[in-house]
Amino acid sequence: MNKVICYLSLFKFRLSLTVAFSASVGFLLPDCDFSILNFCFLLIGGVFLTFSANGFNQVLERKEDSIMNRTRARPLPVNSLNLKEAVVSSGLIFFISIFLLFKINFLSFVFGFLAFFIYVFIYTPLKKKTPISIIFGAISGSLPFMLGWVARTGDFDIEPGFLFAIQFLWQFPHFFAIVSLYMNDYKKAGFKMIFLNNGYNINYILSCIFSFLLIPLFILSFLKMTGEIQVSFIFLLFLIFLSVFYFYLSCLFYLNRNSHNNHIFAKKLKYFSYLFLPLVQIILILDKFIF
Repeated sequence: MNKVICYLSLFKFRLSLTVAFSASVGFLLPDCDFSILNFCFLLIGGVFLTFSANGFNQVLERKEDSIMNRTRARPLPVNSLNLKEAVVSSGLIFFISIFLLFKINFLSFVFGFLAFFIYVFIYTPLKKKTPISIIFGAISGSLPFMLGWVARTGDFDIEPGFLFAIQFLWQFPHFFAIVSLYMNDYKKAGFKMIFLNNGYNINYILSCIFSFLLIPLFILSFLKMTGEIQVSFIFLLFLIFLSVFYFYLSCLFYLNRNSHNNHIFAKKLKYFSYLFLPLVQIILILDKFIF
């Protein structure tokens, strides 16, 4: 395997680009001075930080990755990269990313480091102990969206909290659909990814709850309760439509949890979740510049 492709696989290049997109949207939303240098620092620093977190995640889970069908072709299990190469490259880009975020402002450095620390040192080891790890993973994954706002303004207020909440709520149906599709893999690797209540899998109902909460969250933005981020009525309708459909797919996922074709509904929810977040982010940008 070509070394460049190996490193891109180690760093999960496509996933890292979605993180950079979230951070860039967060940077474009505030009404204040725009620094092209800070924007570039954010994009490069954000991508490199995600590269590093993904790299260290695969270093720590190299044994589990070799067991699971969906991950056994990753660079470390197939020895296309050795452990030293993975650790050194991940460590190097971590320090570059942290330096760039620090150059923007101190809060960017803090939230960037926090996202990395939670993902690598809390979420990753907890996966084999408790499904609570999913909450920490959601926290880490939600920080880049708000990081963009903080990088632009140097301030933390209700607006980055609103952006964090969007991505936090979105992640649960998205991740639970993935867990449902690869449940056997996760079990083989010893990952505990199912929330249980009296022995029953409640991932399905939690998907409904978290997807539903997105609806009132967007209404708050229309009611001017989310600071500078105030969504117009027209774009609110788009956000409500997306949220209701996300909730609808989550409900189908729940209602068909015991059926033989549950995987079909899990796939529908998973694929729509990939569309949902960037569409919401694009709507927020369009609303800002049109209205």
